[in-house]
Amino acid sequence: MGARIRIGLINGSPKPKKSTSKKILDALEARLSRQAEILHIMTTEGLVGADPVKEVRNCDVLVLAFPLYVDAIPSHLISVMEDLSDREEGGDRRRPEGEVPETAGSGIPAAKRVYIIVNCGFMDADYTGIAIDMTRVWCAQAGFLFSGAIGFGGGGMGPSLQIGRGPGRSVGRALDRMAEDILAGKEGETIFTRADLPLFLYNRI
Repeated sequence: MGARIRIGLINGSPKPKKSTSKKILDALEARLSRQAEILHIMTTEGLVGADPVKEVRNCDVLVLAFPLYVDAIPSHLISVMEDLSDREEGGDRRRPEGEVPETAGSGIPAAKRVYIIVNCGFMDADYTGIAIDMTRVWCAQAGFLFSGAIGFGGGGMGPSLQIGRGPGRSVGRALDRMAEDILAGKEGETIFTRADLPLFLYNRI
């Protein structure tokens, strides 16, 4: 039996508590942990290790989860993403579609697959599309392989969200699909989903 795949989780939520990103990442980890080694690179308390670049070098796959902030990526997560890019060369590492680079940013061995999970407070998950496109551009510049994303509308449910049950059924199915793609080492699709809850009830939460 070969070595288990090593998956690095990056939680870009600035909330130390009641983090929807954490809840979703925990659910994904539960779907992966029996067949993969999980490394927590960044949690709601900040970076786990002193050198995120070193931690990422030890991973085969990265999963970034974060909440939408003004239609974009939280600023502290952008700083981490910049550290994972090769800024020292000062060049644009964008590559033709489908071309696999020899190395990624900061000397990180290529080609790591990157999966993205973005949640927003709106019920319409399409609002996450801009942030997902931002991560797609970052992957191209850093030399990573953008391999799929989930945009989730209804993130305001926070700790009350039960993944795979009730209002969390649809996002649970999306995580099932992403976990399958990660373990198979293949590119997945971008899935937009929302809490299974009428809007008038969600607005009362």
